Amino acid sequence: MSEEEKRTGEEYVLCDLCGRSLMMKDMAGDCCEPGCERVICKEVCSRICSICNKVFCKDHAYQDPETNIIYCEAHVPREKCEICEQECIAKTLIKGDKEIEKEILGNCKECEKLVCKKCGHLCAECGEVICKDHEHYDANTGNYYCKDHLPGVGAGSAGGCFIATAAYGTPFEPKIDVLRDFRDDVLMEHRSGKDLIKLYYTLSPPIAYIISKHRWMRSIVREIMVEPLVRILSKDRYN
Repeated sequence: MSEEEKRTGEEYVLCDLCGRSLMMKDMAGDCCEPGCERVICKEVCSRICSICNKVFCKDHAYQDPETNIIYCEAHVPREKCEICEQECIAKTLIKGDKEIEKEILGNCKECEKLVCKKCGHLCAECGEVICKDHEHYDANTGNYYCKDHLPGVGAGSAGGCFIATAAYGTPFEPKIDVLRDFRDDVLMEHRSGKDLIKLYYTLSPPIAYIISKHRWMRSIVREIMVEPLVRILSKDRYN
């Protein structure tokens, strides 16, 4: 028995987390996290789950930085991703000294499915959520886009010729300028042409990505598709 215990007649207990020796009335008890069982003090080291009201040490409790609500592992807010069907953390939380980022991304702007970060991305242009079934990857920028903000949509843009760019390995090949001019001067002038451009921007990015990874594919696409089309357009000047 310590001198303080003899003097006060109170039993003192050591907090396993902060190391302070405190009277029993100042202790919260054992952490309820399985396998932890630390004896913790009330003032500094304990947290009470707002759902189950059990006591946890601060290393095993999750705190919502916006509301200061405390959760234990079993009651962390989770939502099911509608693509992979995994239960994912729905809010950014603080656990101990670490920030635990939310795993749910949000609702896809195209299909409204709730998706996690593994099953979707944010459009690099508008910042809205797009699921993996509706996202478009641009091999040139390394970014993901929604169909409304693909690089190259709109007259005068230097981008958008995904397959030709993949075939040549650069967007600055002069022959690609012929295709861009045809897009801007002819297709963009007609509703059906604009619809065709949108369809191309929807379908071509994943195809272009595959082409860009294989030298033999790039060669075939250049010789069989792009260069013959460029010769026709250069000769006829769109007439």
